[in-house]
Amino acid sequence: MLGLACYLLCELGVNGEAQDGQVVVHLNDDHLIVCLPLLERGEAQQAQFALPGLSQPVAWAMARSVEPSPGDVIVDPMCGSGIVLFEAAQCWRGACYLGFDVDASQLERSGENLAMLAPEVAASLAFARGDARRLPLSGSSVDAVVCDMPFGKQYGTEADNLELYPAAVAEFCRVLRPSGRAALLTNQANAGRLAEALAAGPWHVLCRRKVLLGHMEAVLFLAMRAGEDAPACEQLETKDSMRLPWEDQNGRRTWSSMKASLRQPMRAVAGGKKSRR
Repeated sequence: MLGLACYLLCELGVNGEAQDGQVVVHLNDDHLIVCLPLLERGEAQQAQFALPGLSQPVAWAMARSVEPSPGDVIVDPMCGSGIVLFEAAQCWRGACYLGFDVDASQLERSGENLAMLAPEVAASLAFARGDARRLPLSGSSVDAVVCDMPFGKQYGTEADNLELYPAAVAEFCRVLRPSGRAALLTNQANAGRLAEALAAGPWHVLCRRKVLLGHMEAVLFLAMRAGEDAPACEQLETKDSMRLPWEDQNGRRTWSSMKASLRQPMRAVAGGKKSRR
């Protein structure tokens, strides 16, 4: 039987890289089990990206924290592989997602990952070369900023962050509309620098959520841009928390189920083939 299957594969010219679907066959001494797919998601929604970056659950939580809505403009000024924007675009449709990075090689990474998404998701995303301190955007044109800030390990140094953080945060403030949201991630060693940069401008820090990235302690800042005439806030007094405003008492343990509830519904595989994306 195995020989017959191999013969048919060769005779039918099966293309393993451009298949319409998958058939799983399990053969042992007693049984032959053939499994055919009946339902499909219809898109590459929970895919492991070709070039990973930030942890996908943390990236999803950052996106969830800025509450994307249809028509919003969401910007990642240091997008890297684009993971935060990809997580957002897959779960919250109808917004416009823009990623910038000063490093052309990072934009190549995000481009490879973009190719894994369904066309209807990819259409809401765009990436371009740009410096987070001088973004090619008009003032008050953005609804939310999401950013995995450099820790000074892989990129730059902690000494570089002494100048980078204040300049970048000031630029985020410029491009955000009043009441615009920002979800900014950094490690514990740089948390004080980020807090000081936020305290220097018209920001309300809503939450500082402790997050583990592997064995590294990180802090997710959730902030809102105040009006132009608002005084600088006492941000250094904001205490670290173990919960974001939208989390329940189970914290991170429920992120996966919350993310799953936002997926597009399953649909039947049409005519023995996967439905076209």
